[in-house]
Amino acid sequence: MHATILSAVLGVAPAPTPAPAPDSAPPPPPVSVAPESAPAAGPAAPSPAPPPSRFVPRTDATRLAEAPVDGSKARWRPGVGLEVSSADKRFALQFNLLGQLQMVVHHTAARPGMDGGPDVPAVSDLTFAFRRARLIFGGNLFAPTIKYKIQLTA
Repeated sequence: MHATILSAVLGVAPAPTPAPAPDSAPPPPPVSVAPESAPAAGPAAPSPAPPPSRFVPRTDATRLAEAPVDGSKARWRPGVGLEVSSADKRFALQFNLLGQLQMVVHHTAARPGMDGGPDVPAVSDLTFAFRRARLIFGGNLFAPTIKYKIQLTA
C-alpha cells in the first residue's frame, strides 16, 4: 500500500514483487490495517487556573509563573562556582565549595646512640587534615535584584 502511494506521489512505477519459491512456506495472511487517524493538535490543554485573589498584586502571576531552565546556561565561573539560571534570568542557583586543608611534616633528625647504643634513625611523619569545609549556595529569586546566599559549615 505504501509503495503505491509513494509511487503515485513521486511518479515512479512500483517495483515488482518477487514470486515466491515453490519450496517455501505459504505467505502469512494479510494484516488489515485500520486507517490512521489524524494526529492530535497537541497535548491536552491544562485546565485554566483559578482566578487570582483580589489581595494578590497583579504582577505576582507573572513572577510566580514557571520559568524554564536553559541547560546551555549552566557554566563554571571562577570565584562564583557552578551557576545554573533560567532563560529569563529570574532564577539562578550558584553552587560553590570552599575547603581548608592542612599538611604537617614533622621531621626528627638522626642521633647517634648514647653509651655505645645503636643510632636512632631520622623519622619523618606526614599528617594531612581536612580542617574546614563550607558548602555555599547563592543566586536570585523572582528577579535579578532579589539575591540570597546560604553557607553550610562542617
